[in-house]
Amino acid sequence: MSQSSSAAMLDAFSSSVKSVDDPILNKLPNVKGGLKDLYIKFKNNPDAVARFLPAEIKQYLTIQARMSLKPVAPRVPRHMPEDVIRVGDVKEIQEQIKIARHDKKKLRVLGSVHSRESSVYEAECIKIVLAGRLKEIISVKNGVDEKGKYAIVKVGGGCYLGVNPADPQSNSNNSLITQLAEDGYALPVIGGIAHQTIAGYMQTGSAGGSTAYGIADCIESFRFVNGLGDERKAHRNSDLFKAAGVSMGLMGVITEVTLKVYGCYAVEGQEDIREEQHSWLCKIEDKYPLEEVISQTEYAHINWFPHPGVNKVIQWYGRRVPHRPQCETPIEYENILESKEAEEQIKEAFGFVDLVRWYCNEYPDDKENIAKLLQFVAILLNSFLSSKPKPFKERWDEALPTEDKTAVDTTLKVHFTEVWAPVKYTEKVIDTLKEFYKKYPVATLGTFTVEIYGAKKSPFWLSPACEGDVVRVDPLWWYWNEGEAELLFREYWNRLLPIEGATVHWGKHIPKYGDQFGDITFNRKFLKNRYPHFKAWLEIREEMDPENIFVTQYWHNRFFTKLKSPAREEKLESPLPLKATA
Repeated sequence: MSQSSSAAMLDAFSSSVKSVDDPILNKLPNVKGGLKDLYIKFKNNPDAVARFLPAEIKQYLTIQARMSLKPVAPRVPRHMPEDVIRVGDVKEIQEQIKIARHDKKKLRVLGSVHSRESSVYEAECIKIVLAGRLKEIISVKNGVDEKGKYAIVKVGGGCYLGVNPADPQSNSNNSLITQLAEDGYALPVIGGIAHQTIAGYMQTGSAGGSTAYGIADCIESFRFVNGLGDERKAHRNSDLFKAAGVSMGLMGVITEVTLKVYGCYAVEGQEDIREEQHSWLCKIEDKYPLEEVISQTEYAHINWFPHPGVNKVIQWYGRRVPHRPQCETPIEYENILESKEAEEQIKEAFGFVDLVRWYCNEYPDDKENIAKLLQFVAILLNSFLSSKPKPFKERWDEALPTEDKTAVDTTLKVHFTEVWAPVKYTEKVIDTLKEFYKKYPVATLGTFTVEIYGAKKSPFWLSPACEGDVVRVDPLWWYWNEGEAELLFREYWNRLLPIEGATVHWGKHIPKYGDQFGDITFNRKFLKNRYPHFKAWLEIREEMDPENIFVTQYWHNRFFTKLKSPAREEKLESPLPLKATA
């Protein structure tokens, strides 16, 4: 398709268009190229739009499917294959491990499958799901020490932290955080999404948005069945505890976690939306406020929309205050993206963004029309990025999982990578991202938003925060986009992984062994540099699983052997390559 025909594609929408009273339409500039007509046709008659599209575009994108997108509620449990085996006690786990060893098969545990699916299991392996006692709060023993009242809580490794909407058996009555809160106790921190199991959350090194508190603060010990079928207990501060705590299911099946939790608290704070130049991402005296916010605020995170013409930041922060249910009425946190109206706006905006991204990548020299399309994208995104500051004050289990209030399993479902870097390099991280977006503005079109927050230093050897507090960068790829998310993520790895101490969250998209990013290679040398105890971790892992029954091809391809030529479990191809426009 020539550039002249691509320009004609926009002009073609000027015919047979009726006047429409629409608030977004009224904001559109009267530009040459039929942008208003494009919007009217796009919104009110997707079939008519499709008739104007050249075959090249229709090959990769069906606008009608994008505009009428009604994501189907995930099956129960989410993405769970049909051949899973439910195990209710340690003996049943040992029996499956015995079968795996005899048949020379791999064995993997499936929790909520909140992590990248290919990292959880592979097609031919034995897939087990924890059930019965292994999915429940087993016991609670109360006590008092110098810090106040506490409870020693033993919980099955398969117990969900919150309510997993993908599992009909999951509810507030068997949710760990809800039951703790109603009994007057609290976890020190929890992530924005609480669908995960306690074992899955711990094993992947997940964290909430805080450098003041970490989930490891309250973990006293855990039990697991290793690759030989032996039940082991890892006590706090032991090498086994530090090694197996974050091991992605590669040392065994976590059956029980023992927590020491203290009294309930509320979280008081505020969320607001700011222009980038008035946000924590604007330098004051040559420093970004975000670094201080991450280091000194108990709980904080931002969602950055770096798209051209948008450049807005959703800022959220909170602090602990006493929980007084008898004295105060809670002020409920309302996520800006939780309303049905916002959902519809997002579907409309990002459905169109998908088309624009394709056009920009395919015709990067068509500056005039790209400028018009980016301007239109900005109008659509800004339509739901406006609200007054929202104060809140409610119990910790309601305030901290902020994204649980939105349609994260359907409309707002995303893929993402998560890069962790020492918090002292926050300025370098933000400068790097800003330079990237300035030079390649079209690269932002693949991004739903970029979440940035902190995490506390962890005692676990393979935690990305093993060496100290970190800043975390999550570019979120909208699940319904056409194309390959990892092509976008590589752009972030290329820029952020060369930063000293930077690494990745094991449960999300991560590089493969031998991948190169700038001057670094993702290999043993890199892992030993970023994880000082990596060699000791490998030794303990081999002791726990000498026959490698937990090591799928996915993990083999990441760091397990020196690999002469690592097999690729997937071929990275995309009809929408990232060709950013300078």
